[in-house]
Amino acid sequence: MRPTSRTKPLSALLPALLLTACGSQIDSIDVPVVRPPSPAPAGIYTGTLSSVAAARSIPVTALVNAERIFAFDADGDFIAGGRYETGDRDLAWQARAFERSEPPPAEDEEEASEQVRILAITAEGGFDPEERILMSYAASVEGSSGVVDSGNISWGYSESQYERRSDLPLVAGTWVNEDDFGTPTASFGISEGGDLFGQDADGCNYSGRLSLIDQPYNLYGASLQVQCAGSATARLESGLATLRHDGDDVTLVIVTTSAANATLFQLNPG
Repeated sequence: MRPTSRTKPLSALLPALLLTACGSQIDSIDVPVVRPPSPAPAGIYTGTLSSVAAARSIPVTALVNAERIFAFDADGDFIAGGRYETGDRDLAWQARAFERSEPPPAEDEEEASEQVRILAITAEGGFDPEERILMSYAASVEGSSGVVDSGNISWGYSESQYERRSDLPLVAGTWVNEDDFGTPTASFGISEGGDLFGQDADGCNYSGRLSLIDQPYNLYGASLQVQCAGSATARLESGLATLRHDGDDVTLVIVTTSAANATLFQLNPG
């Protein structure tokens, strides 16, 4: 008996042809990254903080989550952190600021030490979401009512730094800080779960954790326990962290504060 050949009708082939065609089109389409809205005015900002008393403007970076603002200059000579409140586009920030200055000349260099002034800052102004923060501020020595400085805050939103994915494996590994001669001054290890440990050249040991805040955005929560040589008790600090991108270079920035101390680390991959 001659074998019988069977041919599928065209209607049976059409679904397969359509699926093949659609699949090839989907493969060639670039799907944009869709991020959920970030709570305003959260973000990463750069700009200035002007000081009437010092007659100058300080370039600063500000890390802002849904509750707190941390601002700092490039060298950590100025670090401020505190909670803020919003109403429509109005913004009010209450912060504790740490100003570090060079010590006055001393006959014995070993007796010279850095001077740190702690200020209470009250700032008011407004913001435009994903654009800018503008405020004026007054500062007094903590515990005193007299105003010792005032000025303006002008910060611009950095889309390229903030609108990047955060993930704990991205910050995992060894991170170091080096002086101008390449000598390590601090070294940290971070696990893929965010656990952090490290030490610095001043004899301080660090333990703590980095945590995710909002994964589509490049901010992390930071908590540190700091135990330094000669101190009977450890201090607890909290703040924010981010991975700063400059071309192919990546720097892990961690800024934290407590009632009496502030810490800024700008770490490179080890």
